[in-house]
Amino acid sequence: MKKQTSLLLTSVLALGMTFGVADLSPKASSVTTVKINKGDTLWGVSQQYEGVSVSDLLTTNPHLDPYALPIGQELTIVHPNNHFGQEQELVTYAVQPGDTLYSIAERYEGVTVQGLLHLNEGIDPYHLPVGMVLFLAIPDEPTMVFHTIQPGNTFWQIASVYDGVTVEDLRAANPHVNENELTIGSQIIIPLD
Repeated sequence: MKKQTSLLLTSVLALGMTFGVADLSPKASSVTTVKINKGDTLWGVSQQYEGVSVSDLLTTNPHLDPYALPIGQELTIVHPNNHFGQEQELVTYAVQPGDTLYSIAERYEGVTVQGLLHLNEGIDPYHLPVGMVLFLAIPDEPTMVFHTIQPGNTFWQIASVYDGVTVEDLRAANPHVNENELTIGSQIIIPLD
């Protein structure tokens, strides 16, 4: 099995689960991509990487049928060791129409364009196809998330969805937002402290 790419995760923060996050994977500090060769099995691949299980491979590669691995298909391997002193989870983000690296970075607390470029080596920052999957790293306990306003949302209804969040918390975190005139598609901050 030929190792093709190895990336180290940067210490980027926060979570925006409501706007295109596709998957959460095991705690991680680096990602490797390999091509499946004739005769490969998920168990065999997992044995080549310390701390990586078949379950980890299936979580990171949900599109794969474990009983029929397509030869030549790329397999993402997330290494469980963390070199940054903070527990993190690797998150995938599906690019939405109109997204730029800057707009994605702005959506997540602590995420930078430079961090996205480092974590997603080889991407063209000037051409992000809709649906392209990018990697982000988040802490186990983010301090906030963004909620995208949907038809019928109210501060009370939104607060009831998030454990421990009150209408008063939403008002304090979003002083510039008129809770009686929520715009569909806009985002508000949900404090998780």
